[in-house]
Amino acid sequence: MNKRMFVIFMMFFVFAFLKADSLQRLSAIAMGTPRDNQAIDIYNYLANGEATVIIDISDSTLPILTYSTTGTLRWSKGLFIHDSLIYVNRVPDFWIGRLFPPDSIVQIAYYDLVNPNLVIPPWGIEAKDTILYIADGNEGLFIFNVSDPTNPTQITFYDTPYNLTEFFILDSLIYLADCDSMIILNIENPASPQYVGAVDMPTTCTDVHVVYPYAYATAYSSFGTNGSIKIIDVSTPSIPSIIGSINNIRGDPRAVFVNDDYIYCAAMDWWAVKENKGKTRADVEGGIRVAQGVTPDSLIISYDTPGDPREIFVRGNLLLVPDYDSLQILHHNKTGIEEHDNKAIPLISKFLVYPNPARNVVTCEMEFVKSCRISLNVYDQTGRKVKGIYDGSIVAGRTIFSWDGKDENGRNIANGTYFVKAKVTEPVFQESEKVIFLGNE
Repeated sequence: MNKRMFVIFMMFFVFAFLKADSLQRLSAIAMGTPRDNQAIDIYNYLANGEATVIIDISDSTLPILTYSTTGTLRWSKGLFIHDSLIYVNRVPDFWIGRLFPPDSIVQIAYYDLVNPNLVIPPWGIEAKDTILYIADGNEGLFIFNVSDPTNPTQITFYDTPYNLTEFFILDSLIYLADCDSMIILNIENPASPQYVGAVDMPTTCTDVHVVYPYAYATAYSSFGTNGSIKIIDVSTPSIPSIIGSINNIRGDPRAVFVNDDYIYCAAMDWWAVKENKGKTRADVEGGIRVAQGVTPDSLIISYDTPGDPREIFVRGNLLLVPDYDSLQILHHNKTGIEEHDNKAIPLISKFLVYPNPARNVVTCEMEFVKSCRISLNVYDQTGRKVKGIYDGSIVAGRTIFSWDGKDENGRNIANGTYFVKAKVTEPVFQESEKVIFLGNE
């Protein structure tokens, strides 16, 4: 190869390298045994095995632990956030709490389930309107009415053939990852889920993500390097069929998340001897695997994390990965796609509630970075809405609101601790302040 050809080759190689998709580690925060997570606004909620925690990720390069449960709220495996409620799957029980980020989580309900004989610990839990769905291993799918979240009532349960770990709900269908199969149920009537169809999985399936008309389901590895994501055509739910496969995934594919044009997989460490590892390092290291396209057959990124990933949550180009003993925060550098800042926009630059403690009248002084639409409400310690102060548009600059210590019916409230919560609806942003109210004179 002459000198000119060599230079051209090197320029092409460097250009291709620079343009290739890649993952970059931004930061990490040490945790106990993180299992499942969900990011809302500037917070990441994490089922940490030993606790349920809230992490401030407004600066993705500097995550900050703001809250951790203790006592009876420990040992969480899966979680789901909806409005101001958090649902936590602990297997063989679950609990429901009210959120006051970043101050606290207040438990409002607890429920014992059937004690399962776990093959693989489940973590699936999700609320749809007033219905709660819970994966309980070999016991199957439990369905509860949570219209009154302080008193969940079981509607029914569906006994799956093997070991239910996770599920995905889309419209009136629920897609179940049941280890040796992916099962589709019709839940239009939650009290009577109806079997629609199923497809056998070649190896253990623990997670599924649906982007109609395809479902993407994990399939464990047999010898460490042959794990896969199966692509299933679900356009006719009664006869779902595997139409493709993302092959040669290193580690055991545990979780899958589809975002935009990318398919993300959290693959666990793979051990040749499962029962008695006898080693300090896995035979095949786990990590994050990425494919691109609707029906791809190969990976574009294979990134080994320092720990043992069990789940992944993707928001834009930010990846939040529970990694056995830490939460890893990664950035996906996407080829040909405009990058976005992962820091939350602080739309409220000032939020003061005074006097504190207060009598008679509470003043809320706020300063907005730009014009937006907000709702400003008062909540008690159980998360119950006490009073709506304002709901409408706000112009940029300083604004003052007042609250007279009365509820929606004009009655004086009891002395105690309350939370004034401001929520911006577009773009989504929220902030809250605690106030001690001493009553009206």
